[in-house]
Amino acid sequence: MVVLWNYLFSYPYMNSAFSFNAPTHVKISNKLGNGLDLTLHCKSRDDDLGVHLLHQDESFSFQFHPNIFRSTLFWCSFRWSGQTKSFDIFDGGRDYLLTDLKWSASPTQICDENKKVCYDYNKLRVTT
Repeated sequence: MVVLWNYLFSYPYMNSAFSFNAPTHVKISNKLGNGLDLTLHCKSRDDDLGVHLLHQDESFSFQFHPNIFRSTLFWCSFRWSGQTKSFDIFDGGRDYLLTDLKWSASPTQICDENKKVCYDYNKLRVTT
């Protein structure tokens, strides 16, 4: 039992999942291309992170401490060229083991740079 405990809490990837004090870092990059600006507005039930204007290839980052119940949710709206999209940028049920999320916003999808997977805006369908 002691060996299992030591393994779980010394393995770097799992350590962050069991460390309730470890912050989660989120970075969102404007990869719209064609010199398009991205207006980004992210919030949770408790926190409004404000509106941020990202020029091409610029990023916005924030950090927080997710709750232990896997119910933390941050969502963002993405606006450019008369379009408005939304996406759950951190979903405790989907992302609870992750402490460093890197997202790229393209015109058609939002892509998780770590997992190398993309999601349609406004939906939960995964595309590769």
